[in-house]
Amino acid sequence: MNQHKTRSKKSITHRMSVRAGWLLTALALLFIVSPAQAQAPTAKVAITHVAAAPQKNGSIDISTYVSVTDEAGRPMAGLTAGDFILMENDQPIQSSSLSVVPASNSLTAVLLIDASARMADVGPDRVRTLDAAKDSAVGFIDALTDGDTVAVYEYDRQVRSLQPMTYDHNYAIDRGVNRLNASQSESACLFDALLEVQQALIQDASDGQPAVVVITGSSTGAADGACSGTTVDDLLNLETPSGSPIPIYSVGIGEAVDWDNLQQLSARTGGQSLAAQDAQTLIDQVVLVSNQLKNQYEINYTTGLSNAVANISLVERTSQQSAQRKVVIPEQVIPTPTPVPQYGLILTVEQSGGGKLTVNARVPSNISLKQTQLFINNNLVQKTVTPPFGRFEIGLNELGSGKHNIRVQSTDVNGVEASAEVDLTLTLPPTPVPTVAPTAQAADIAPVPPVVADASTTDTAWLDELPTSALIFIGGGLLILVIGLGLIGLHLVIRARRGKSRPVLVSPPISAVSYNVPDSQPRGDRTMIEPLEEPGLPEPTGDRTLLDNDFDRPDADRTFIEEDALADADSDRTFIRPEEPAQISAKLVATAGEYMLPQTEFELSAAETTIGRNSNKGVTNDIPISDRETSRTHAKIINRGGSYFIQDLNSSTGTQLNDTKLNPHQEVSLTNGAEIAIGPHVKFRFEHAARPSHDETIFDIAEDAVFGSVRKVDSDHTIFDLAEEKV
Repeated sequence: MNQHKTRSKKSITHRMSVRAGWLLTALALLFIVSPAQAQAPTAKVAITHVAAAPQKNGSIDISTYVSVTDEAGRPMAGLTAGDFILMENDQPIQSSSLSVVPASNSLTAVLLIDASARMADVGPDRVRTLDAAKDSAVGFIDALTDGDTVAVYEYDRQVRSLQPMTYDHNYAIDRGVNRLNASQSESACLFDALLEVQQALIQDASDGQPAVVVITGSSTGAADGACSGTTVDDLLNLETPSGSPIPIYSVGIGEAVDWDNLQQLSARTGGQSLAAQDAQTLIDQVVLVSNQLKNQYEINYTTGLSNAVANISLVERTSQQSAQRKVVIPEQVIPTPTPVPQYGLILTVEQSGGGKLTVNARVPSNISLKQTQLFINNNLVQKTVTPPFGRFEIGLNELGSGKHNIRVQSTDVNGVEASAEVDLTLTLPPTPVPTVAPTAQAADIAPVPPVVADASTTDTAWLDELPTSALIFIGGGLLILVIGLGLIGLHLVIRARRGKSRPVLVSPPISAVSYNVPDSQPRGDRTMIEPLEEPGLPEPTGDRTLLDNDFDRPDADRTFIEEDALADADSDRTFIRPEEPAQISAKLVATAGEYMLPQTEFELSAAETTIGRNSNKGVTNDIPISDRETSRTHAKIINRGGSYFIQDLNSSTGTQLNDTKLNPHQEVSLTNGAEIAIGPHVKFRFEHAARPSHDETIFDIAEDAVFGSVRKVDSDHTIFDLAEEKV
């Protein structure tokens, strides 16, 4: 019996020991999992771009841009060289030879948006499909960073460029996305549009990573007889500088979308195809595409191949997800000790017809240029990669008055750079109020003389031309000064000619002034005087005067009078206290589009009041308008000493004054009642009036008319007396 109990205890102890061992093993495995494995499992690995760059030392560097996302499409962070296996023509590259860093290259993106009749349909959330596409496109552009370029296209049976490739993201929204509108065409030829857009990207030859983002609610049009018959293979066989196709990302909404073709196209180009059910999910999916493009890995290594085509294979170790791409490896550059020839730029700036400046940059005839760039005030505004390299045109209205720095930087085929710059001072006169139509022409602008400078330009103008407005201001000031001096002289002559013998009655001062019982509450502008307590004299009629010690009686229109405080003057004389000057009141009153404004009236008390659409990039306006067709910096109201002017800030949809459209940066004066239109939806009425001031009266009680006895001379005041017959 005891032996049986002993064997049972040993069996139980053995089983507990085994279970404890398994538990400790499981805990140990849990704690040794790598951080990369602790994330959500990898769902997709895609090679979006491969570039081969020969170096001056004779080596060739390969840069592979990789997108790694989880099952929800979110980019995965924290991966290192040890998380990847990279092979070149089936030959593995050692992990120690790989450099894996977050990609920081610029992006060259094209937004291709469906504008067929189907996009006018209203979704389950009561939002037009095209309006949802516009909002998602704005979100994509807002997520871009400095250095990224973007272009906006729309398509139905044909493809149309709304905004060419630009660094100005506000232009892409105002002049690209906001111009989208659904057409009457039932056909949407996506493959034809993609072929034309990708050909434009290849010709652009930008240094940024190319990508095409498609937003559609229609089929691809592959079986539509209205399309030209472009296929997926036609898109994949396009010859690109890198040898790999341009990645295509697509976001579809609605039941008409051809999902199979979109997924096949995205998978074979290194992009991704996503689906949306309503307006909000469409915006979310496009933002997800933006995050994938801006959160990639750059894997670099040095190849031993030259003048060949290599097959790049990449595997993520944990998930075993893989991707492949081909890359064209250029010929190796043989190092040479011969220095690359240097060169200089000769820069000239001339005024041409049509209100434009022409900038010409010349280089020696033996120099072959690769590109030229135009900078204005250190901002890149134009870039040329095809001949002619050295010619740019700038609109005078785009520059505006003031001092500007113009610089041209060129790069030749050897990578040698040269630059030259000049400083210009432009004076553009303000435009008068238009009557029938704006008449400001380029011929009204002061001519700009040609400027010639080499790489070390010096300032040769020691005195700027005095502006016309300054001459007008000085002349007006002198005229006012002469008139003032004349009035002072006339006043002195009148005082000198006045008689010295005017007697003034010496009598006890009027002791008190008070209200009569019937008139205890004065009304309006009545002037009330208490009857003199002299026997035998009739009570004066007419108005009565209120003394200053009655100011606490409530009467908004009362005229206040106070006694003279000078002891050596006429102690019985009363003077009106000066009223404050009239205040000027100006405001804008909304007459159309009130629902897009935070309020219907806006006071114009500041020196400048800006009008436009606020954004999350720091653009804040004094009068914000919630309208996509209103530019972020649309217009402004200028207050100069009580005179008001309006100026259009090169808006995309324009500013109108009294149904007349203003030119960009045109400054026009405002009059009371003027009608102002900001874009197509919002209108204001300008109200400008002076608040009325109370009447001022200066008079003296004519004591000589009452007493007629002893008088004294008063030569220091010009007054008017009460007529004797009224007393």
